[in-house]
Amino acid sequence: MFSEARSLIRRFEKALAVMASFSPEVSAVLEVAVPPEMTVQPLADALSKLAASPFGDTVVQLSQLSCTAQLAALKKGALDLALIRKRPVEEGLDVALVAEEPLGAVVAAEQAHRLHLSTADLWLDDLASLEWMGFPRSDSPAWHDHVVAVLRNHGIKVSAHGVEAPELAPAVRLAQLSMGGRFALAPRGCLAEFPETLLWLPLVGEPLVRRTWAVWPAWSRRRDLGLLVAAMETHSTPQQPVSQ
Repeated sequence: MFSEARSLIRRFEKALAVMASFSPEVSAVLEVAVPPEMTVQPLADALSKLAASPFGDTVVQLSQLSCTAQLAALKKGALDLALIRKRPVEEGLDVALVAEEPLGAVVAAEQAHRLHLSTADLWLDDLASLEWMGFPRSDSPAWHDHVVAVLRNHGIKVSAHGVEAPELAPAVRLAQLSMGGRFALAPRGCLAEFPETLLWLPLVGEPLVRRTWAVWPAWSRRRDLGLLVAAMETHSTPQQPVSQ
């Protein structure tokens, strides 16, 4: 009898926990991680919608982690939502595409004029004389390898320094780009962050499109999390390049 009673109590407690998981009051904190160099706008707009919703009391704790570290934290239960560059295939995870960003080239303005780089019909091949300023492969191995493969297919030599690019502060990266001899890849949404010494140039054919996936535990029933993901999904339509 006592064992049956204990079993009933355990099932009752489990049922309460499951029911509570549907309520935002269980935890008013959402742990969200973003990858390095993520465009701010899609997430900022989604957070604004969350703040204006019935779940406006939810506190979103943001951290910046590599995609590999995000998946590890998600599996440990340390994250409610991960934003990564590769669609995961692991079981127990739900996934939504939340951003598609065609990348353009960021070059020194003086260098662009000297090399006659066009703002209207720049091909990736036209950058073959410049060195790619990459990002650490550990941030997102699959995306990094894809970028390197595309660059090499267009005649761009990727040095060992580019493949194993060190982690640099944004101000240092911009200063190095302004000196010339290099180019970086970035979406149009980063334009406001660049000084006048740099130009962002769209690439013909959009050879590189950076995708961001929202990933969360499949068992989660948090409605504030669902609203946040749905708000970010509105940014998943590819942006059309605009001639400067």
